[in-house]
Amino acid sequence: MSATQMGGSHPYLVMFMSIDISGSTAFKREHPNEWMDIFHSNFFIGAGQLLRNFWRQKCRALHGPRSKRTPGRGSLEAMAPAVWKTNGDEILFHLQIEELSQVWIALDAFTEFVKYAMDKLESAKLLTPGPSGLSAKGCAWLGNFPEFNKRISVADLMRGANRRSYSGTPGGSVESTASHQVTAIPEYLGPSIDAGFRIAGYAERNRLVISIELAIAVLRLADIFRKPNNLELMYEEGEPLKGILPGIEFYPRIVIDLNTGRSETEHIRALRRSFRHGYDEYDIIRDACKYFIRTYPSRFFDVDTFFDRDPIYTKDPPAPEVGGLLPG
Repeated sequence: MSATQMGGSHPYLVMFMSIDISGSTAFKREHPNEWMDIFHSNFFIGAGQLLRNFWRQKCRALHGPRSKRTPGRGSLEAMAPAVWKTNGDEILFHLQIEELSQVWIALDAFTEFVKYAMDKLESAKLLTPGPSGLSAKGCAWLGNFPEFNKRISVADLMRGANRRSYSGTPGGSVESTASHQVTAIPEYLGPSIDAGFRIAGYAERNRLVISIELAIAVLRLADIFRKPNNLELMYEEGEPLKGILPGIEFYPRIVIDLNTGRSETEHIRALRRSFRHGYDEYDIIRDACKYFIRTYPSRFFDVDTFFDRDPIYTKDPPAPEVGGLLPG
């Protein structure tokens, strides 16, 4: 049984991805009558299908033919992220993790999706021959359920907490009663959800931001996959985030640069001087992230436990596959 298997009291992971339009406030002010149609046709329409297309490409690149049918794990290509909801100019996706490589595939696909949205919004001649002033920015994080965070639905509120009103997938289900039909779209509560929405404020054009727990998962998978070079992380000093960490403790900025790739920041150079000789940047990022998990166990969960419980991820790393994302 996979460590991420759902049902009953078994812990499981949900990955969240957020993409938002940057520059939207000024654009709305300048084009009060046109902005809704423009955002609808150039950003919202087809977003879920586009992310699924990138997901399938990344599944095949990483796993090859095995992505269509992985023994004991179902079809990875069918386990794609789904639209969770929209919030103003933001689209949120969620993905319940059944196979830990989904974390890598989802983040890889999401980075391509954000870059595509950036290019489309920036290059589109929407109303004038010049640049639109619009772009896109992204954020991603992980949540551990059901102990650390909770999932609820509108149906829970309507029928009481003792009735299960959602299926085993993040997309929920539809249940019929004699008097009405309720679509059980889930909502999520907990410290991981709060932190994810807070760190979204770090996101900028070309700088996709991820949470501490997601960074550890990416680094663990990078070790297993022999460090593919398409998801390079940068670690920068952050700022206090209200309600996430006590006092003046800074939540770090963990960034995937969508434009120029990874470079060593001044903050990393300072951290390097404080760690033992021979550490590479990934070691520094991993240890810095684990500091927060050890110091604040009520705010962060230990994602390594999901890898340690799964025999697939406690074996020796596989040899790199030719022609995929793995370096030769």
